[in-house]
Amino acid sequence: MLEESNELQVKKLVGLCALGFLTLASYSVARPAIESLFLESYTETGLPWVWIAVAVTAFFTVLIYNRFASRLPPMTLYGAAVAASIIVLEILLFLRQIGVPGSNFLLYVWKDIYIVILVEIFWTYANCLFRIRTARWLYGLLLVVGTAGSITGNLGVGWIADTYGTELALWTLFPLLGLVWWMSQRMALDLPTTANPPTESRPMGEGLRAVRDSRYLIYMVLLIAVVQVVINLIDYQYNSMLEESYPDVDDRTKMNGRIYTFIDMGSLGLQFLTAVILTRLGVGRTLLAIPAMLGIVVGAFAASPRFLTAAMAKIGSKCFDYSLFRAAKEILYIPLGYREKTQGKAVVDMLTYRVAKGTTSILVLGILALGSKGVLSFISILCFVLIAVWVLLIRSLVAQYRKRKENAPAE
Repeated sequence: MLEESNELQVKKLVGLCALGFLTLASYSVARPAIESLFLESYTETGLPWVWIAVAVTAFFTVLIYNRFASRLPPMTLYGAAVAASIIVLEILLFLRQIGVPGSNFLLYVWKDIYIVILVEIFWTYANCLFRIRTARWLYGLLLVVGTAGSITGNLGVGWIADTYGTELALWTLFPLLGLVWWMSQRMALDLPTTANPPTESRPMGEGLRAVRDSRYLIYMVLLIAVVQVVINLIDYQYNSMLEESYPDVDDRTKMNGRIYTFIDMGSLGLQFLTAVILTRLGVGRTLLAIPAMLGIVVGAFAASPRFLTAAMAKIGSKCFDYSLFRAAKEILYIPLGYREKTQGKAVVDMLTYRVAKGTTSILVLGILALGSKGVLSFISILCFVLIAVWVLLIRSLVAQYRKRKENAPAE
């Protein structure tokens, strides 16, 4: 990364903070509203099927994304992704208004795809701007501001659902996403990244080849896959208990919004400590501590399966995912080359996150095929096994990270 003036660095940081706030506020409005409508139409038994649909959609989305990522700077691509998301949302809400079957199913797919694209482009831009030493301190700040946006959105959607109903909440996404698009355009024009993409066109499968050629990225794929399968299994347990405990859709939306507010508050606390934790413990020990602590909340649900412990497990998994794990994971990309941390990263994060949901779906459907009795308990056992694999993968990946860091240019 070329050296820049402090003023330009501050402008880029402020722009990223504003963009992160607005983007996560929009998702915090979309998520509980769409999830409640989906559960009303399909119940928790529909979750495995929609996760498979998300995985398939993510695969083709990444192919298209990598085609443009090889030619466009990250923030220009961000604006295009926001514009496309707005258009698709408008079409889906129109289809829902006229009663087209499957609209709530498609809205769920849209929810998962639009946010993963925007978040990963956001972090790609950040990873091209900052070095490891700077990232240890600034990434915690970016996460804090993003969580503030999430809290604002979660509190807002709860009030809207309680006062006006769940459906109206979805229409508030248009002004929010409009602001996100405007911010991205300003940043693309005034605050371009100093790391420019190659000018030549790349094949759509270039990201897959970038992963295939990098042992480091293969381990990243495996790590993200295992982590997200664990989190999605916990999410399935939570949604099962949520539907059982709150059968009314508006009550469910309100409670879902409250749970995500707790998640954001817990994440916020950890994010404030991220810089200190990463500096004191380092990336490796921080990553190893997360599965150890997550195993405790998984054990609480296994010992006492009820809505409270399911909510605790969900809150714990999401808090770590949105704070320490996110910051430490992003730092792992910084020593990599541009191709690896743009096109390769898209495969690792955009695709693997959602394919993990498809994998979870297959696991859940397989478990359900054996019989509905004891499903949630069996899922808890599976979580423990995967957490052990999680630890082994981190140990191998951190060793490679240290070698890459030693060979990286001096800061």
